[in-house]
Amino acid sequence: MTKTFPEKPIYLGGIYVKLCEEHLRNFTEKHYKNYPIYIVTQDLDKFVSHLQKEYSPSGEPFFVDYPIFDMQTKIPYVILMTSTSCPFKCLYCASKILYPKYKPKNPEKVFDEILFWYTKYGVIDFAFYDDALLFNFDNHLKNYFRKSNRKKFKIKISYSKWNPCKICYKRSC
Repeated sequence: MTKTFPEKPIYLGGIYVKLCEEHLRNFTEKHYKNYPIYIVTQDLDKFVSHLQKEYSPSGEPFFVDYPIFDMQTKIPYVILMTSTSCPFKCLYCASKILYPKYKPKNPEKVFDEILFWYTKYGVIDFAFYDDALLFNFDNHLKNYFRKSNRKKFKIKISYSKWNPCKICYKRSC
């Protein structure tokens, strides 16, 4: 992009910035010092507000509740998060840096998202990316399983993150 549009600003943000901001700054200063590259460290609302002041929108902003997986020609699976962060404070984990406060999503809203992808696009594979998916299983994840059984549709669930043994229960694994 810098070669094709050298005058256009590039905004870098996300997990890399939150975890390795100094490394990213050093890299961009070394390799892209002559380009307008900005490292975004503020929260999303402040950043969007800055962009709207800096660049006039071409129309009314359109915000969607779900990621834009439908931009693909085929949707093999959808990634979901039913919570952000983790209730534990393990020294080796970056979860608290990325999301300082553990916050579970409303089970109804997450189930509506599953239902949306299932009914509108035929998606049956759902990958959960929560840091503590099995935490509070009876009041959280179990609700999704019950609802999907009641709706009589079959979905596949995958989950690849490690969970501390203290939150894994035999009936939930």
